[in-house]
Parts: sequence; C-alpha cells; structure tokens
Amino acid sequence: MNKDSRKKRENRFWENLSLDDLSDAQWESLCDKCGLCCLHRFEDNLSDELKYTNISCQFLKNNNGCSVYSDRDSVKGCLNLRAIPRHQYRWLPDTCAYKRLWKGEDIPDWHPLITGTAETISVYGHKIGSWSLSDKKIKPKLRDVIPLLDIIQFPEN
Repeated sequence: MNKDSRKKRENRFWENLSLDDLSDAQWESLCDKCGLCCLHRFEDNLSDELKYTNISCQFLKNNNGCSVYSDRDSVKGCLNLRAIPRHQYRWLPDTCAYKRLWKGEDIPDWHPLITGTAETISVYGHKIGSWSLSDKKIKPKLRDVIPLLDIIQFPEN
C-alpha cells in the first residue's frame, strides 16, 4: 500500500471506528447538514412508519445549521444524537450517516466527507430548502405531512 492510498484510508475514519469511538471532530463531520432531522414528523403507532412534515424547528438556520446547537440539550424536543440510545436512530432519515453507520451501511457517495465539498448535498437535492416552514410560525398537524420523496431526492447509495 503506497503512502497516498494509506492516507486516503486513514481519512475514511468511519470505516475503522465505531460511533462510540469517534472523536468530537469526527462525530461532527459525519453530519452533512441536510436539516432533515429538524423536520417535524408523525409516527404511525401501528406500523411505526414515519411521516415527515414541511415544518422545521424554529432554530434551523437558512444554511441548515442550528442557532442553538451548543445549548440543544436545553431545547424541548431536541436530541443530542450522541447521548441517545442507538435504537432511537430509526427516526433519522435513511440517508443520515449516523443511522447508516449504526445499521452497518456506508455513508452515501455524495457525502461531503467523500466528495470534499458540501455542495453535493444541494446538487443531489438532499437538503431542506425554502419549502419548509418554521414551527415558530405554525404548529405541525397531520395536514402538513408531505411526500418527502417527491421533494428530497434520495440517491441509491
């Protein structure tokens, strides 16, 4: 193995470490900032199916960052993914790196850690855009359920 391929392999830390063994910086870099985890959703109690709404957390910024990220533990309804039991990751979007790694899958080919740019999130249509409404202005109701697959494109990998 030459020096370049060894360095490339070391940079793919998620392939060699469990979620529990990641440094803070590695953990944070897994988030692609799509914002989908910040959408309100309803869960069907009989089927466990999740239905997304077009209502987002009021703290979600235009760039899909969180305006209260460092204080999220004190925000009602917000979860620190690192602190919750992994089985609760089931409510995360199927493209979420944390969920995929927990399930034994690789991160998508379009993920910024692989492509080297955050632009691929927008190029693949995998990002909350102006179509979401803040929960500061509206309370989520069943009528707000959206066919997420019609809005967000989920690439095969």
